[in-house]
Amino acid sequence: MLDRWNSHDIDGLLATCHPGVRFRSLVAAVEGSKEHRGHDEVRQWWDEVQEIFSNRRMECDAIWTQGEWVVFDGVGIGTGQASQAEVRWPFRGAARASGGKLTEVRLFADRDEADVYMGHTA
Repeated sequence: MLDRWNSHDIDGLLATCHPGVRFRSLVAAVEGSKEHRGHDEVRQWWDEVQEIFSNRRMECDAIWTQGEWVVFDGVGIGTGQASQAEVRWPFRGAARASGGKLTEVRLFADRDEADVYMGHTA
C-alpha cells in the first residue's frame, strides 16, 4: 500500500483495497470530515488532494501489528501546488484487511486517538 501511495499509483493502491473500503484521511481527522467509502470516493479524494499538494508521500518509521490492525507511524510530506512550500505532518495510520484486501485505512493526527479507536473497534 505504501509503495503504491508513494509512487502515486491510485489504480494500484485501489487494487489492494476491498471495493467497500473505508478510508479516513489525515485532513478528515483534523477537520472532522467524513470518511470516504469505496473506490470511487477514495479516487475522488485522491484527485482533490492532488490539486492542493504535489509530491505527496508517506515516510514510515515504525510498522507493527496490534490485534487485527497493522499500525504505522510516520510523517506525511507534500509540496503545496500554489506555494511550492514543503509541508510535513506526523501521523499514526491503522489498516485492517479481510480476504487479502484492505477493508479500512485510517490516518490520525493524534496517536492517542488512534489507540482509542483501535481499542473500541477491535
